[in-house]
Amino acid sequence: MTGDMNCAGDNAAIDCFRNGGWQDSHSAIHGADNPDTFHRFRGTDYDGTLGKIDWMFSRGQVTAITSQIVRQERDGRYMSDHDFIWADVALTAR
Repeated sequence: MTGDMNCAGDNAAIDCFRNGGWQDSHSAIHGADNPDTFHRFRGTDYDGTLGKIDWMFSRGQVTAITSQIVRQERDGRYMSDHDFIWADVALTAR
């Protein structure tokens, strides 16, 4: 499950996912290091503290193999005010 949840990891909404057995792909690979994913089209120049608000969760027979937050710009322009996230996952049979 992926989404722009608009809330950081300390929010009760994210706790609901975790308590339901969902695991964030980035945390599964990189540990507790969850850098900001929102930057108001400013990239690394953004000085806000909103935190990681974009998530990619998995559970059950879906396991994250790799995960990355993509910070890409061209000529100082960003495609979104959020960084992109991606993950490779493995599916296991029941």
